[in-house]
Amino acid sequence: MPAMHKDVLDPFRKRLKISGNLGPSSSSDVSCKSEELPIKCSSFADAGLKLMKRTGEHLWALQISYDRKAAYKKWTSLILDEPGVWSISRPKPGQDYITFLSQGIGETVKDCLGVKATGTLHNRVNPLIRYAQHVRDSGIKPFPIQEHVAYQFLKQTDPSPSFPRSFITSVAFAKHVLGLLSADNVLDSCCIKGFSAIHYTKKRKLVQRPPLTVAQIEHLERCVNDGDRTAYDRIAAGFFLVLTFGRLRFSDAQSITSMELEIPLDAKHGYLECAAERCKTATTLEKRTRLLPVVIPTKSFTSDGWVECWLAVREQAKLVVGKGVPLLPNPAAGGGWTKVPVTCEIAGDWLRALIKDVPGPKTSTRVATHSCKSSLLSMCSKFGMEPSARRLLGYHSAGRDKSMLVYSRDAMAWPVRLMEEMIDQVVAQAFFLP
Repeated sequence: MPAMHKDVLDPFRKRLKISGNLGPSSSSDVSCKSEELPIKCSSFADAGLKLMKRTGEHLWALQISYDRKAAYKKWTSLILDEPGVWSISRPKPGQDYITFLSQGIGETVKDCLGVKATGTLHNRVNPLIRYAQHVRDSGIKPFPIQEHVAYQFLKQTDPSPSFPRSFITSVAFAKHVLGLLSADNVLDSCCIKGFSAIHYTKKRKLVQRPPLTVAQIEHLERCVNDGDRTAYDRIAAGFFLVLTFGRLRFSDAQSITSMELEIPLDAKHGYLECAAERCKTATTLEKRTRLLPVVIPTKSFTSDGWVECWLAVREQAKLVVGKGVPLLPNPAAGGGWTKVPVTCEIAGDWLRALIKDVPGPKTSTRVATHSCKSSLLSMCSKFGMEPSARRLLGYHSAGRDKSMLVYSRDAMAWPVRLMEEMIDQVVAQAFFLP
């Protein structure tokens, strides 16, 4: 493992202006290679990203609370517009109706919405608010919702290709979560479903993010081991390798709550075992109460590896893992790290800045965080790995296998061994990948 630089956690120093016609990338190269300039390579700065002030942590926490309360307020105002058509607006026996609507409806709405994501609450209520405003402007009561009124609303508003489908989804959400009594008029309408299908076909065709190449992954590994880079870049490069070798979504990796490195005695390679508390595939309450086991092999595409060095840099940076602590937080102005997670957009810019000098296909400009998850899965597919193994590597399972996976802790052992075999073949140049 390469030696750590004593000031690896120093904040970014102000860049020196170099006269001449050198572009930003050229000046960065000079600053990295010159022994006279004590300036470290910083892909974070090259991407145009800014350090977060300490006060931003408090504002971020307030914003989360504000967004949640705003979602509750939207739904409550929609329900109070016509309380009689919502089952949750019925008071308990013996409770005064007016008192319930003025005091108890807010808590009822909060309990009904439960653990739904804040973004989901806004996305489901906004189409209904738009519908209610449009219909009310036409002199018609929006609730109880009627098929012909909803159909005319969709026809007259010239919606985007995905809006009719979002509207139907919102009505279904209102029915099943909050008890909108007249929702079946819309959900069973052949006209509305057909209109939604016609519009949805006009949606822009899905273009998937390109996977990382072997050269780009190797470059990220070298970044982790490069003492001439800032600790910020080294920790970020390791995070993107966690996404890659762990086959993880960005949000799943940010919710990792534990990490344990296990390397047997007299063995060159081992495994980094992690547990993610909350993941996108946890669609039921039972799944949300179970940790997602993540197995990351230390075997990689370079001889030096990256896992041990990355953990050492994180330890020196005093970064910890735990509940409510993001695996990749925002760098702080003045040095160190905040407790605010990096957004997916910032992470994508950071990743592209890290690999920008690696020769690759033209699609490299479209690389994003999801490229990391798909990289090894794509390689395993090209290697000829059977679908059942690739399905497990991607944290999915066939319906008949779900019970088996619950009671089998070592279900990932077989597919991970196959993935390691593929890595060995690539390193030995017996299997060639771009």
